[in-house]
Amino acid sequence: MFMVLLWSFSACVATDYSDSPSTDPVDPTDGEEEPPPGVLDLEDRTSLDVQGVQGSITVRGVAGSETISILAVREGAGELSEPITSGYSVLVQGARIVVTVTEGATAKGDGIDLYIEAPAILECLVRTGQGSIQVDSMEAGGHLQVETGTVSGTGLVGDFSVVVNQGEVVLAASILTWGGFNASVETGPITLSLPSSTSAQVEASTDKGSVAFVDLDFVGANAGGQASGLLGAGEGSVDLSSGAGDITLIGLP
Repeated sequence: MFMVLLWSFSACVATDYSDSPSTDPVDPTDGEEEPPPGVLDLEDRTSLDVQGVQGSITVRGVAGSETISILAVREGAGELSEPITSGYSVLVQGARIVVTVTEGATAKGDGIDLYIEAPAILECLVRTGQGSIQVDSMEAGGHLQVETGTVSGTGLVGDFSVVVNQGEVVLAASILTWGGFNASVETGPITLSLPSSTSAQVEASTDKGSVAFVDLDFVGANAGGQASGLLGAGEGSVDLSSGAGDITLIGLP
């Protein structure tokens, strides 16, 4: 059973129970206590969906955790600054926990930075318009997308896709034994660190830049910003593309 702990409490929370009978508040007449404010039963939830507008989003996976904590602060104020109590909502929609920064929250003034700690086994879906995305130690794959900014992360496990219009991708995978990893950047570099023992088919291309392999046993063709070949037996897949920027794959011990 997962629970969500909302650091900014009910003033900033909209909770929709209609799609999931299992999360309905308990009727006090049946002898059980109703969940306290700011705590939500998340049994059978499988994904975390975070939708930003302007500001950074940080998601940290916690192995063995059964809670989600969410902290919202003014853009650039820092994680230790005073939390804000409006401008975003938390909903349960089917199997998803959806955290959304409202458009009105960033229409005037600064954006909102979100700091989220969640069970590592949740699929991680994060999108924002302008700002950075940082995802660490999430183990069920996901999709990360930003219009302008940096996507970074460490300790990632699972099938991840990344889309950036203008910015940079800097990611490190802990285990690459799944389907694959793909990243597309319109303008900016891509750096992917992965275990040196990785087995994957690799396709990497950049219109303006180069493709480099560091401490990896890559077998294939690599010339003119185009690389195609194998790491190990080629069991998984890595597909990287940039319109303008270098692509670097780095092997980890």
